[in-house]
Amino acid sequence: MKKVCSRCGNIILHKQRCECAPKYNRKVSDEKRRFYSSYAWQKFRNRKVKEHPYCERCWSKWKLIVTDNLQGHHIKSFKDYPELRLDEENVVVLCRTCNLQVGGSSKVDWK
Repeated sequence: MKKVCSRCGNIILHKQRCECAPKYNRKVSDEKRRFYSSYAWQKFRNRKVKEHPYCERCWSKWKLIVTDNLQGHHIKSFKDYPELRLDEENVVVLCRTCNLQVGGSSKVDWK
């Protein structure tokens, strides 16, 4: 049985991971999980969402006010710039869809 990869559209076997799927790195994943569940991040993220209660990308690109599923997005990657994890200038509020579309890119294509 085959299926279509939801990320890239390749045809793959049913219980198989596509080559485009990110490789799981337990150390990085555990570190990220600890950070994103930390009190410091939750407090920081909640404050950012209170200041910007809509997706900054949807508003800037299409003048849409999207307030559902808001997330904090690190412009410079969490992994490469750990010192910027709680930096005001490095985190923007995006909806889940935009956060997935932007992914790991450090380009701010909407400001």
